[in-house]
Amino acid sequence: MLNNAKIFLYNKRTWVYFLQYVLLSLVLLTAVLLVDTSDTIDHRYLPEAFFTSAESAQSVLSSLSSALLSIATFTFTTIISVLTFYSSSFTPRVVENFASKKITMKVLGAFIGGFIYSIIALNFTKTYNSETPVIAGNIGVLYGLLCVLYLTIFFQETIKSLQVTNLITEISDITSKVIDEDLKDRDREYNVKDLENSQYISVLSNKSGYLEAINYTEAGDIFKNFSGLVYLSHKRGEFIVESEELARIYTKKDSELINDKVIKEIYDIFHIQENKISITDYRYGLDKLTEITITALSSDVRDPSTATHCIRKLSLLMSKLSKVDSNHYVKNIGDKGLIYYFTQSFEQDFYDTFVHIYNHAGETSEIMNTLYDAFIILVTSASDKNKAFLAEVVQDMHENIIDKFNLTCDRENFEKKYQRFSAIASR
Repeated sequence: MLNNAKIFLYNKRTWVYFLQYVLLSLVLLTAVLLVDTSDTIDHRYLPEAFFTSAESAQSVLSSLSSALLSIATFTFTTIISVLTFYSSSFTPRVVENFASKKITMKVLGAFIGGFIYSIIALNFTKTYNSETPVIAGNIGVLYGLLCVLYLTIFFQETIKSLQVTNLITEISDITSKVIDEDLKDRDREYNVKDLENSQYISVLSNKSGYLEAINYTEAGDIFKNFSGLVYLSHKRGEFIVESEELARIYTKKDSELINDKVIKEIYDIFHIQENKISITDYRYGLDKLTEITITALSSDVRDPSTATHCIRKLSLLMSKLSKVDSNHYVKNIGDKGLIYYFTQSFEQDFYDTFVHIYNHAGETSEIMNTLYDAFIILVTSASDKNKAFLAEVVQDMHENIIDKFNLTCDRENFEKKYQRFSAIASR
């Protein structure tokens, strides 16, 4: 699980990528000015090709600063256009997938950093004698060539990002990794029982937002001598309102250790913020794919191919979740303490994805065919408990689907696929 520092850097990653190149340009500027202004550095040890007259350097830096600022403005306009396209064609949730790409912010940082380098270096070269040899001009040319390289990479990445299949694959790959990590952490045996009649200390949330991460390192430091159970009242990824119950602390022997100071420290364990994080919450990725599917099925877009591709990716992701019955987590804190929390069950994840898609599919036979294929993929890998759930829900869907279609070929095709599904579900 990510700690607060890593989550902070993740949330500010666009600034990190941008400032990285601005700072590098300032470091380069400092080094260049030291060479050009220092009397202690022997220019004989530097390649002669690096040097040019101060007058020539001024001309180069002046042209370079104008060009870099213009291209930076053009690049920013391109980014805004792509973000608008993402929001209108897919879903506003996927805007971050392009905005947070490294190359997106790095190319802006490179051009803005180059502009800063050119302007400041230009001001310094104006103080030199016109024939004074300096490296600021030629270093600026090399920096400009580097910016052109980044711009080329940016254009290639933009073209790639505008292809919906690449976007779907990117979201699916990220979500798949998060699901794998999530399933590793799930406890298969331990379960909380008989807590209803136990005494507990209630911890109220100090702010509103999504519960996106739990910092176990902080928990271990706070509950060093604690013997008991910290029980989260909300699922990870849920929205919590300020002053709503966040957690319950069950303890018999050490209740006196839970004072106001400890309660305040407990807030550092739970990371609550205004937006969801795709690298900690797999449901955020499922939501993105579901919304892309529903948008593709809308009357404004009508893109069944995109919807079909999304459904197939969703079926592969959900098949991983269908293998596991457990949806709770147990972590040790301190010597004898435990922290217990839970996430959505497979049933709820299925409802939030495939049931929503089914409700928007209408009478499109292509989408219904893909849904049947998805159900077969799910039931093939599902646990016995989840097989029983799928058998019940899909039977209900099948009865409604058959009633919607009048063509005999459609009905026969759906019936064949349902029979195949039922055969697997009954094993």
